[in-house]
Amino acid sequence: MLKLRENGISSRERREKSSRIASSLINDLLLPATVRSVGLYYPVMGEVDTLSIFDFCRKNSITSMFPRIVSDDEMMFLPVNSKRELVKRKYGIYEPGVGAYTGEKGFVPDIVIVPGVAFDKNNFRIGYGKGYYDLYLSRHRPTLMVGFGYAFQVLESVPVDQWDVRLDLVLTENGWQGNYKNIFAGGSQ
Repeated sequence: MLKLRENGISSRERREKSSRIASSLINDLLLPATVRSVGLYYPVMGEVDTLSIFDFCRKNSITSMFPRIVSDDEMMFLPVNSKRELVKRKYGIYEPGVGAYTGEKGFVPDIVIVPGVAFDKNNFRIGYGKGYYDLYLSRHRPTLMVGFGYAFQVLESVPVDQWDVRLDLVLTENGWQGNYKNIFAGGSQ
């Protein structure tokens, strides 16, 4: 399994960069928009922290959802109202607890925030090797798919297979990559 390259950044720098990335998403997409739901992930292994976005969504009546792995080839997004509802499960990742899973197909968030080990200039990504996000995104097609990473994770190109899904945007501490258009507010940037 690939691991997120540390690239020599300190915990403090990682927190600052995560904060800039989260602020960009909030200010550019969530504040001016009519977003009703956001699919987040619980950060592990040095990933960009999404928990401040979760807090923002809770305070602004935007439904926050987190992925739950339900089989070897399927995950779903389920609503979460409190961090206490997340439990450590498969691969050491925090997911909605058993009370959140009703056996239904889950929900499709308006925006899905996607973690990755690396991203390329065409908005493809390398994940952690199991394909959960690519399968989910190809089956459910949320309105907007945004990769979250640090600038050092963006490469010229990454290997792409036929099942890999191209993200709409990638957001790093240096800003947006891709054809950014706030489709929720009807404007463009």
